Amino acid sequence: MKRIKWKEYYKIICHYAAMRGTCPKAKVGAIIVKDNNLIATGYNGAPTGMKHCYDVGCINDAEGHCIRSVHAEANAIIKVGKECNGAELFCTHVPCIECCKLIINSGIKKVYYSNEYLDNRAQKLGYKSQKEFLKEGNVEIECLGNVNTQMKLNFKEEDWNWRL
Repeated sequence: MKRIKWKEYYKIICHYAAMRGTCPKAKVGAIIVKDNNLIATGYNGAPTGMKHCYDVGCINDAEGHCIRSVHAEANAIIKVGKECNGAELFCTHVPCIECCKLIINSGIKKVYYSNEYLDNRAQKLGYKSQKEFLKEGNVEIECLGNVNTQMKLNFKEEDWNWRL
């Protein structure tokens, strides 16, 4: 069996993190990697201890963005703070403009994503897209494409009954 490359490995983990998301508008996951070590994960959902979109529904702003959820990228950055400096972020989607601001200020040096997402707020700031905004903020961005749907991972519960 051939070993998968690091980027593919992190991309898959990112998509698994998205499965924890609690906003039905989009399942978004993000992970932060530094020196080839995964240091944080995040997914979109309500602030800790508050009701989730799945429980009480989304609350949308005028542009249709859910304002109940904290974004996956923000949740990951919050967990590690200054440890983000020089790190890379893997995300299921191109980050929204607000998350791009957090990414730039956190010191993340590169963003990898799977799915396109155009946030019209970037254009209001004078940019074609969030990708252009990140580049001006000295953050590289690269599309890794979608997760290989041919790969099927089958885990059985009994495989995870570890005893210490």
